[in-house]
Amino acid sequence: MQQYFIDAPIQATMTLENADILHHMYHVMRMEKGARIALCGSEGACYEMEIESLNKDNVSLKRLHKLRDIKHTVSITLAQALIRKTPFELTLQKGVELGMDAFIPLETDRTVVKINAKDAQKKHARFEKIVREASEQSRRSSVPEIHGSTPLERLDLTPYTHVFMPYENETTLGAKDAFQTLDKGDKILLIIGPEGGFSDREIKSLKDKGATSIALGPRILRSETASLYALSALSYELETR
Repeated sequence: MQQYFIDAPIQATMTLENADILHHMYHVMRMEKGARIALCGSEGACYEMEIESLNKDNVSLKRLHKLRDIKHTVSITLAQALIRKTPFELTLQKGVELGMDAFIPLETDRTVVKINAKDAQKKHARFEKIVREASEQSRRSSVPEIHGSTPLERLDLTPYTHVFMPYENETTLGAKDAFQTLDKGDKILLIIGPEGGFSDREIKSLKDKGATSIALGPRILRSETASLYALSALSYELETR
């Protein structure tokens, strides 16, 4: 069942004129009267809807029932250091599929890729498109929030219950043990460094602010791999309790 997001509450009956949704339904999926879709509204809930009429200009829908909300018991924000375009966008897409709720592009001492002011709006729109499509594909009931590019020294850790920082020199605390301490309703921040890792100055600063360094096994991982490893381990821990 195809899923779509709209920026309005879901009504018992409603008519949509969203050009992108209509194009996909009418021209790509070639849907007809009686077909069913999942529609997610601004209230953060998704419903199964039946098409009552459809043409290239609008679609009329009837609400059938609310769909199960698939989400973790904790809120997860991923702060990913800026890396090359392809692995960065892969991390963004897969992070949505693995349950993250917010994403922060991070500028660090060893970040090579930069988002300048001229390109910031275009990049943000691109990132929002990726997370929306990934949310539809993975049947999320809401679309994760994308923050603007943030220098590491300006990253605010205070809103979070736990702040985890995968670090190759950590030998005491592994991800499994760290994630077993989580409780329902916790707010988690995962901070992932760039290709060259965090500088010693950044490691000290993050620890002084309360971040906990964790080990992701004996291998040295690429930045994008570390993100997906940590999110996968966190999802496994939360979903197998």
